[in-house]
Amino acid sequence: MIRITITISILVLAMACEPTEKELTNEEFIEFFNSFNPQWKQAIVSNEPAYIVDRYAEDAIIGPPNKNFIEGKELIEQYWTNNVGYMNDFWYKTQRIGGNTKDVFYESGIAYAEYEINNQTFKDTTKYLFVWKNMGNGEYKVLAEMFNAIPQE
Repeated sequence: MIRITITISILVLAMACEPTEKELTNEEFIEFFNSFNPQWKQAIVSNEPAYIVDRYAEDAIIGPPNKNFIEGKELIEQYWTNNVGYMNDFWYKTQRIGGNTKDVFYESGIAYAEYEINNQTFKDTTKYLFVWKNMGNGEYKVLAEMFNAIPQE
């Protein structure tokens, strides 16, 4: 099943980072990542994988649930092209930032997605972990991403 990826995550999300010149504290980074929730959601529901894929480094790797690792921007683009457009609702929330935000750091949080496949509606909550690289000039790219659905009780 395409448990879409609340990654969509998650997308990340966080993936929607645009350059900023200011040195940010961890709390400001969390606020910064969470501020892109509307843009990320729009890219997901509007079926715009290019917007998402642009947030990854050329040699990035992702680990979606129940699948092998997907390595490299070209394969990541194929993955997202096949997994956007199903969403009816989506949000993510960065909960923690760690590491050195001047170089390599991680972001973790939760996301929610509601999507429809074959006239059946699914709702997933996912936990995610991103590894980001500061590319300079306030630009950040995803080096690695892993996500997994949180079982509903």
